[in-house]
Amino acid sequence: MEPLGITAYRLAKDTSIPNMAVSEILRGKRRISPKVGLRLDKYFGVSEEFFIRLQNQFDIDKIKEMEGEEIDQIKAIARFL
Repeated sequence: MEPLGITAYRLAKDTSIPNMAVSEILRGKRRISPKVGLRLDKYFGVSEEFFIRLQNQFDIDKIKEMEGEEIDQIKAIARFL
């Protein structure tokens, strides 16, 4: 947003996403819902589901950070290629 000169207030106003929701998303206190994701996709001119995929990857990275060692101990019963 910064390189584009877009403030959180402007983003909220231009997309009809509540200002509080935008602020909480930017601070990592709220997930990007499909509804918000579609609005962000349209506003920033990116592919549909871009922001949802970004949110999912963020969630996966956080889980790996918190539980990675435990997850690494799980043995796979089969491998699919």
